Amino acid sequence: MRDYKRVTVECFSYQELMEFYKRDYEISYKLIGYRYNTIIQIGELVLYERK
Repeated sequence: MRDYKRVTVECFSYQELMEFYKRDYEISYKLIGYRYNTIIQIGELVLYERK
């Protein structure tokens, strides 16, 4: 069974969400999926640890 990490981020746009991923998580984690809600401006990243 795989362990996924879910990260919730307050952001104003999809681009800001992807910049957050690239800045803080790209080296250690693969991006498996994401969800962005434009109304409440919250994004969620689903990450899998690189080995």
